[in-house]
Amino acid sequence: MHKVEGPGSKSAPVFEEIAKQIALVRQRAFDLFEKRGRELWHALEDWLRAEREVMGWPAAELAEKDGAYELHVTLPGFESKDLEVIEYGPNDVCRRFELPKPIEIEMVKARIGNGVLRIGAPLAAAVKSKQITVDAAA
Repeated sequence: MHKVEGPGSKSAPVFEEIAKQIALVRQRAFDLFEKRGRELWHALEDWLRAEREVMGWPAAELAEKDGAYELHVTLPGFESKDLEVIEYGPNDVCRRFELPKPIEIEMVKARIGNGVLRIGAPLAAAVKSKQITVDAAA
């Protein structure tokens, strides 16, 4: 989620900003690894903690309701004109969610009101399994 600056403001290209943020997260994750005494098997934990520390982590609630995921994220001070739900920039907040079921990406909708971002993500249609008969080789 990215807070959009007003007209006439200039920001670095999005890929430069993403690269800067990832570099900061990578360095913080490495610092956590070093602090742990270079103990293995905690890479994901270190990376996610580094993301949270570097990019921020707003309060959020995720629920499955009526065949869709509904995500509420607290973003006080943001209005719809200030928000894009994709890119990184200088006024970013970041929160990552692992969804247990696939979603219909083209149908995701987002709205903000009273400092809460609401994202609706309909569940993807269930994939039907098909039993395949295995013949013996001749």
